[in-house]
Amino acid sequence: MTALSKDEYLATFVEPMRSLGAEESYKPVQIGEYVAGCIREFNPPVTRDQLQIQHIYLNGDKSFYHVLINYGPQNCFLVIVVDCNREAVHGHYLLDLNTEYGLDENGRPRKTATTDN
Repeated sequence: MTALSKDEYLATFVEPMRSLGAEESYKPVQIGEYVAGCIREFNPPVTRDQLQIQHIYLNGDKSFYHVLINYGPQNCFLVIVVDCNREAVHGHYLLDLNTEYGLDENGRPRKTATTDN
């Protein structure tokens, strides 16, 4: 298993990123065993059976796709990055959109302290 750094993860993006529909697939790769290994490694607050694929995004040059799996908290994903040319898992990244965008546990912008003048 390969944990990707943020830079390595971002390097797999090529615009436009396109969401694949429920009936679409592109060079499908079995990820179940890889996901099981990730779960053993970072021990999310849910069981493997509770994990849900939320989105699959194919990058613009069709070299990588990202499988976003919610692992419990809202807006927190185990992202499995698949290398389409090798037809194999490239690695994974733990994406926390709450931290990335300053959101609270309900997905709304965090309130910041302000001073009255």
